[in-house]
Amino acid sequence: MELNAMKLMGIVALLTASICFAQDSGDFKPATSNVLDAQYPRVDSNSRVQIRFKATDATKVKLNFWSGPKVDMEKQADGFWTFTTPPMAPGLHYYTVIVDGAEVSDPGSTAYFGGSKLNPYSLRSKSATNASQLPKT
Repeated sequence: MELNAMKLMGIVALLTASICFAQDSGDFKPATSNVLDAQYPRVDSNSRVQIRFKATDATKVKLNFWSGPKVDMEKQADGFWTFTTPPMAPGLHYYTVIVDGAEVSDPGSTAYFGGSKLNPYSLRSKSATNASQLPKT
């Protein structure tokens, strides 16, 4: 009898975990501030932002959101580094990517001039940063 109850509890726990995981995936769509057909950064209906950056040989990649602290990105098996923010306020959120200590712009997002960071992806050598646009709800 106890064995059946334990099996039932295990099945319920697995089903609950899979439902929670499915809800966490969100309904992410490319940000309106992306360049061309870039798929990242992406924003969901809860105002979370997913950022994905390719740095295959990097040992450490961080995001520098100007409105908050720097955060570590997680390396994926395919050489991309990813991070999903908690829900953020609507509007532009400026950020740069720090790859092994070098601060660079995200090539998937529009560069905004006037910041104090060098944008290596720009055709001009003016300072720039990236921003993710979160829609007002």
